[in-house]
Amino acid sequence: MRKINIFIILVVVLLLIAFYNKKNQEQNFSTNGKIIKNKISIKAKSQKTKKEKIIFVPYWALNTSISDDYDRYVYFGISINELGVDKNDDGFRQIGQFIKKTNGKNIDLLIRMIDSRINSRILGNISLQKKIAKDAILIAKENNFNGVVLDFEISALSFDSVIRQITELLNIFSNESKKKGLKFAITLYGDVYFRLRPYDVNKIATFCDDVFIMAYDFHKSSGNPGPNFPFGGSEKYGYDFKRMIKSFNSEVSKEKIVIVFGMFGYDWIVDKKNQSTTSASPISLNQAKQKFVDKCLLTNCIINREDQASEMQVTYQDKNSNQHIVWFEDEVSVKIKENYLINQDISRIGFWAHSYF
Repeated sequence: MRKINIFIILVVVLLLIAFYNKKNQEQNFSTNGKIIKNKISIKAKSQKTKKEKIIFVPYWALNTSISDDYDRYVYFGISINELGVDKNDDGFRQIGQFIKKTNGKNIDLLIRMIDSRINSRILGNISLQKKIAKDAILIAKENNFNGVVLDFEISALSFDSVIRQITELLNIFSNESKKKGLKFAITLYGDVYFRLRPYDVNKIATFCDDVFIMAYDFHKSSGNPGPNFPFGGSEKYGYDFKRMIKSFNSEVSKEKIVIVFGMFGYDWIVDKKNQSTTSASPISLNQAKQKFVDKCLLTNCIINREDQASEMQVTYQDKNSNQHIVWFEDEVSVKIKENYLINQDISRIGFWAHSYF
C-alpha cells in the first residue's frame, strides 16, 4: 500500500512539473476576445563574457529622461554635408544637452552619414573625407566623448571600386580617431550579406574597435509586410537572425560584435493578397503597446507572436475598411534573440532607440 502511495505522489509531482514547464513556454495575448498561444523555447547558457548594454539616444528625444540602466550611451548624432560637419543641424546644437542628460559618462558620438547621394559624392573626394573626419573627431574630443561611431549608409551596387572607396573612407575615420585617442566603431546593415551590400566586412573589422550590427529593418517600409528581423524562418523569409549571426561570425571577432535591436515596427495597408499598397507607417514599441497590446479597440484586431520570427504580428481593419498588417519587435522577441547570442558567446547588445520603448 505504501509503495502505491509513493507511486501516486511521484506521478502527481511529474504532472505538476510538466504543467509548470508548459506554462512557462507559452505566452497568451487576448485581443477582442481572440486568444492565441505561442511557444517560446530558447534558453541561454551561462555567460562567459561580460554583458554590455548600450542605448542609442537620438537628438530629437532629449526632452525625456534617460535611464541609467545602460553601460554605454551613443548620441545620434552630428550630421555631415558636402562642406563637412553641419553645425546648423539640431544634432550638433544639442550635444551639450545630451552630455548633461547622461552626465557625460561612457558616451560615444555617432556621425550621421545617411544621405546616399551626398555620400556618393564624398567617396570620390579624399581631401574632403579627411576634412570631414578631422572636423567630426575634433568635436568628439572637445566634448569628452570616449569614441565615435560612423553610420555610413549608401545605396550602391557592389562594384569593386565602390567597396574599395568605402573601405578607404572608414579607414580614414579610424586613423583620425586613434590619433585623438578615441575608439572607432561603425554600423553595418544586418542584411549586408543577404543583399550583397558594398562593404568589405572582413577588412573593415580589422581597423574597427566595434562593429554595430543593425538587426532591424529587414522588411522595409517601402516593401511588403514582414518581421523587423525574423529570428528564424529563413525558408519563409529568405534570411533570418541566426543566419546573420553565422555570417558575421565568419568575418568579425565576437569581441567586436554589438547586435542592435530596433524597438519599433511598421504598419502596412495591404490588399486581399496581403501585398502592401503604400509605404508603411513606422510605429515605436511604446505606440504599438498602447494601440494593440494593452487594449485593441480596432475592428477585427488579432495579435499574435509568429513562431518562426518570434516577433509580434497584428492584423486589423481601419475605419475606411482598409486591411492592415503590423510587425514589431518587443522585449520578448529581443530576449529570445539575446539568449541565442549568449549561446554563441556574444554578450554585447544595443537598442535603437531611447524613447521608443
